[in-house]
Amino acid sequence: MEIIDGENSHWQRLNQRNRMRLMMVDPFTLHVYWEVSPLRKRLAEEHFQCNWYDLPLYLHLYDATGVNDEHANISPMRSDRVHAESDHWYFRHLAPQRRYYAQLTTTTWLGSDFALLQSNLVATPPLQNSAPHDDVFFRSEFDGYSFSEGRESV
Repeated sequence: MEIIDGENSHWQRLNQRNRMRLMMVDPFTLHVYWEVSPLRKRLAEEHFQCNWYDLPLYLHLYDATGVNDEHANISPMRSDRVHAESDHWYFRHLAPQRRYYAQLTTTTWLGSDFALLQSNLVATPPLQNSAPHDDVFFRSEFDGYSFSEGRESV
């Protein structure tokens, strides 16, 4: 049995896979995580003639609600610059009952987007019909008793 030294070890994703998964957290928030394989990183480095860490990487979020053509040219609704070692992100303040997907991109010398990964399509759910003030977990009115109510007073 191999003993692992917890102080000198760290967990890494070494699946050698290219994948991007978009997940719904709530009607207003999405979470995305991704992996870029060493081979794809090397291909991007050779194509753009620079180190992976020098590439300008962006995370784009697209609203695909009402778009029926999967090849439609949609502009990103949000773009965030990410570090080359980043592997997850949260998109907040989104609209409920919409369809979204994400892409990890870099830019060409002419400034065009070059997609490295694309996520799955995710739909945010509609809002519930209940008003926010109806979601009360604990209601209490002062009834005159204190925390020592179980003791007998003398």
